[in-house]
Amino acid sequence: MTKAILPDAILAQLPELNGQVELCNKDGQTLGFFLSPDIHREYLYAWRRHRTLMMRFKKHTRSSPQVAG
Repeated sequence: MTKAILPDAILAQLPELNGQVELCNKDGQTLGFFLSPDIHREYLYAWRRHRTLMMRFKKHTRSSPQVAG
């Protein structure tokens, strides 16, 4: 992950950094999104849980015999 150090002048323009912020250029084009460390961690854990469940599901469906209908 790239790390950017923001000057105090820019930080002063941002709301409290405890949530999510959409970062845009002067034309309003979205450049990216900022997530606070807490929300980033929450999203990362949710992604990991989802990935683990999907891997278990795929493993289970491959090992389960198919019932002819």
